[in-house]
Amino acid sequence: MKTSELQLGDIVSCLGSPMIVVSLSFNGDEPIGTILPLTNSNLTNIFTFREKDVYPIILDESILMQNNFNPEIVSWWRPSEGDSFKIAIMNNDTSLCAKVKYVHELQHALRLCDLSELADKFIIDI
Repeated sequence: MKTSELQLGDIVSCLGSPMIVVSLSFNGDEPIGTILPLTNSNLTNIFTFREKDVYPIILDESILMQNNFNPEIVSWWRPSEGDSFKIAIMNNDTSLCAKVKYVHELQHALRLCDLSELADKFIIDI
């Protein structure tokens, strides 16, 4: 996964564990990111990652259910098993419909619709 595809607060998998992106920078031409395990709330175990060790987390129905989105703001459906989810987001004067396959893509869509708080407090238990 490319560091350039990430935003602060995105949830990704690094070496098999869910992590949250807390910093993105460059060392010369090499992108560098810093991540924090989701299970660590006191910032004591912060890691630098290499792009080859980071993977997106596939969005599934259980993750969507865990977040208990207000259906008037975020609605979702899957046309058929194995397809990407279709997400509709409505917030005040902003609306967005998109196909999403990964958790970080849904977080980006939420931020685009001025729902950063929902994106940054995303719940994932895997």
